[in-house]
Amino acid sequence: MDNATTTSRTLRDGMIGYMLAHEQFTVPQLTDIGAAAAKAGFDFLAASDHFQPWQANEGHSGAAWVTMAALGVRIGKATMGTFVTCPTLRYSPAVVAEVFASLSLLYPGRIFLGVGSGEALNEQAATGLWPGWDERWERLIEAIGIIRTGTSSCPAAGARPTAPGARRNAPTGFCPATPSPPRCARGWTRPCATRRRISTRRCRPRRG
Repeated sequence: MDNATTTSRTLRDGMIGYMLAHEQFTVPQLTDIGAAAAKAGFDFLAASDHFQPWQANEGHSGAAWVTMAALGVRIGKATMGTFVTCPTLRYSPAVVAEVFASLSLLYPGRIFLGVGSGEALNEQAATGLWPGWDERWERLIEAIGIIRTGTSSCPAAGARPTAPGARRNAPTGFCPATPSPPRCARGWTRPCATRRRISTRRCRPRRG
């Protein structure tokens, strides 16, 4: 199945989703909330992926990937994914590829990955690093390439191809059940040439 077909099955125009706020509820609570949302008819469930809550009185920052793994068995045919994961600094893009390929094997055709360039609230708090915007954007573009390479095919046993242009070797062949390209969070305007660099129609700037 090609990526375009998988994309249309996983997320498409007109779908209505429910946001699972890890800043406001614990992981066990979110699995119950997500199951109730799916039962109520929401098409997809989107999980925030933060290292700490937005404000002190929220008090939670559970691991979104754990929530998704536990929730998938309870939501029928609803799809789920992150809004959004930053696949740099706090996370290695190779590990992100491994995790989301594994989730797709548990729940074929129902997993999507939303990605963004990060926030100081998360990345700086976790690593002590917060590069300038240009570097963070370049890191994101490189990370998307690594994730796509790592989830696009299953090489022969023992083979370790690497992502073109990557700074570090990135093993491929995590073999997702249904490859689906990352979706980019965009709250700013960026030239179309940048969008072509990561080759996905799903990376569009928000208006307003």
